[in-house]
Amino acid sequence: AALEAFDILDDQGLLAVIGFIGDPFQEISTKAMEKIQNGAYQNPLVLVESLNIPRRKVRNGLFQILEKLNIKNVDFFRFARSQVEKSYLFFAQVEALQKLPESPERDLLMDHLTQERKTKVENILRVLSIQDTSGQMRIIWRGLSSPDSRRRSNSIEALSDLLDKTLGKILVPLLEEMPSEERLRIGRKHFSLPDAGGSPAALVSRFLTEADWVTNLLALSLMARQGLAGVSPEILQTLAASENAPVRQMARRALVAAAPDRVSDVDESATGLDLPERILYLKNIGIFEGLYVSELAAIGSVTEKVFHPAGELVMREGDTGDTLYLIIDGEVSVSKEAREGGGTAVEIDRIRTGDCFGEMALFKEAPRSATIRTISSSLFMVLHKREFTQIVHEYPQIALHICRTLSGRIRRLHDKVKD
Repeated sequence: AALEAFDILDDQGLLAVIGFIGDPFQEISTKAMEKIQNGAYQNPLVLVESLNIPRRKVRNGLFQILEKLNIKNVDFFRFARSQVEKSYLFFAQVEALQKLPESPERDLLMDHLTQERKTKVENILRVLSIQDTSGQMRIIWRGLSSPDSRRRSNSIEALSDLLDKTLGKILVPLLEEMPSEERLRIGRKHFSLPDAGGSPAALVSRFLTEADWVTNLLALSLMARQGLAGVSPEILQTLAASENAPVRQMARRALVAAAPDRVSDVDESATGLDLPERILYLKNIGIFEGLYVSELAAIGSVTEKVFHPAGELVMREGDTGDTLYLIIDGEVSVSKEAREGGGTAVEIDRIRTGDCFGEMALFKEAPRSATIRTISSSLFMVLHKREFTQIVHEYPQIALHICRTLSGRIRRLHDKVKD
């Protein structure tokens, strides 16, 4: 009702309504899109620039709105150039991180920056597809995503011919296969990029001042892991007041270590694994294979850690449940009651580290289809249905991954039945 009565009068009001596009309730999300599309006040540049919001549902909604509005070419060009510059910056930052000692935290941050760069390029191509009324750009865009190297190469050539030369000479190198040194040479020719030879503290400080909370979090994790000194206490103090709980907790601990007089208390309410640790564990869970670090961070932020000793019942066939279990370490037995034989349980499978169970409870109200008991001491991360539903609204591909896992399990069980 409040959104219905709200009038968009300026950029601030427009940005406020854009935020509602990401609401988990589809009715609110749709109403926000209608408000923006039909409102008396419109600023296409704000819509285009808001594609930088790191929430997939918001970006997809904005793309739908942009397809229906008449946006000036100059707005598209400004957006595309800003995204290209940021993409080259990501390349430069990854190059700088490669000079630090190897660690899971460093590699995780490098993965995140690489994925963010891919997202920027994807946004550019999608915006150009909206701008191009001939339909050629959409065909090229599909070709660039093809696993066929020849089709991809042809699409890059077609893109180069279609684009304005000013934009083409900076965008095409981001898509071509070439040594990173050559790509960065092109980037530095057109943009002011940081030197990879700077101090580690200066590099981490840049990450800590980014607007992206996942980058902040991973930089704090890297800082703690590698004992990087020299980061300004003022930067840490700003993050220690963050509204984002995982960032705030890690920043306060870092601030206590760097400047204990700057913080009066440390939030110790969080127990178990830090979020970066959860992300690292989630990367090894088959059901989440292929998800971006930012997506894993969203999942990890709502999971809980649970431990069960060997031989303990985790769930019983026929019971109700609303929880998905992710096996971080350990092994469990999957058994079902035989149709004949007085209810004797028959083991039908064993599930180990990197796998999951209980996923059907997230999709429908149904009794547990099997009994799960630990074979060895096992550590789980659990995801409840309520939180899962919110996550899937933002990252629908998670549900696709789960369907693929279920399909694989059904095939394995079918093979066992045949044997």
